[in-house]
Amino acid sequence: ELSKLYEKHGVKPIDGANLVGMVAQVFVGAGVYSAIRRGIGAGGRFFWIRNLAQPNAILAVVTAILSAAASVLGPHLPHQSRAALTLLPAVFTLFLAWRLASGVVLYWAASTAVSGLQGLLLRRGQA
Repeated sequence: ELSKLYEKHGVKPIDGANLVGMVAQVFVGAGVYSAIRRGIGAGGRFFWIRNLAQPNAILAVVTAILSAAASVLGPHLPHQSRAALTLLPAVFTLFLAWRLASGVVLYWAASTAVSGLQGLLLRRGQA
C-alpha cells in the first residue's frame, strides 16, 4: 500500500540525486577524519576537548542528544514512528561518536545542529 501511495503522489523513496549527495558526504567525512588522524588535530584544543584527535565522551553524548533532537524536529517523520526513529539514530550516533576522533564528532555535531535548526524553522513555517 505504501508503494502505491508513493507511486500515486510521485514520491521516490530512493532518488539518484539523494544517493549522490550521500556518497559525497561520505568522501568529505572520510577526508576530515583522515586529516584529523594525520595530525592536524593532534594537540589542538577546543573548549574542554584537550586533543581533537582523541575521542571525547562528553562530546559523544552531546552529539547523540543533538541527533535525537534533530530527529524529533524533522518535518518528515510521522508522529506514530517518531519515538522509535528518534532513539535509533541517537544510539547509533553515541556508539560511533564514542570511538571517533573529537574533531570528526565536532563536525558531526555542528552538522546535526544545523539540520535540527532547519527542521525547527520548517516546523515554524508550517504553523
